[in-house]
Amino acid sequence: MKRNLWATLLALLTISVSAMFFTSCSNDNDDNDRYDYKSLGYTGGNKDAYIATTDIKAVSLENIEELKKGNVKIFQDFSYMYDLSLINNTIELIPYIRKNGTWNGYYNSYSYNYKLFNNKDCGKVSSISDITEKVEIEYNTSSPAAQPGHGYAACFLTETGIKHLRLYISEYKLDSNEEAVESITIQYQLY
Repeated sequence: MKRNLWATLLALLTISVSAMFFTSCSNDNDDNDRYDYKSLGYTGGNKDAYIATTDIKAVSLENIEELKKGNVKIFQDFSYMYDLSLINNTIELIPYIRKNGTWNGYYNSYSYNYKLFNNKDCGKVSSISDITEKVEIEYNTSSPAAQPGHGYAACFLTETGIKHLRLYISEYKLDSNEEAVESITIQYQLY
């Protein structure tokens, strides 16, 4: 009986050490967690790397011309997911709702889910901390134009209620004709 007890303890110790080893050696690279338009899915890294928190995070968004899945996933719970995108020079929060086990978004229906979020241009600010206004969800809202140095107050619906988000365009790059915004670096934070 003692022999079985020792064998069991040795097996548990081996499993525990193996689990710690594999966890510590896993890849935690967040740099490649972007939406790939060719494979239509997120690639690389930790999928939660860009989830909005009270920490200030920054991400670079490329200007895209079509309404499709966003550049960076900034929030997800079981029922709701939101992407942050730069589409036709506007800052978009793109909502998805889980229905019957799959994510449904505006891209596969003809109605845009504006009743799930709001996003407002607060004007020129010097940093993300200057954005103090909190907006509420409104049924008829539109996405604001991306303006360098501007701050934006946003909110979105989650399972636990409304979350407030502030956004700040800290850098931008113009296209080759220097007429339109090609990409932006945007800071964001829950507050």
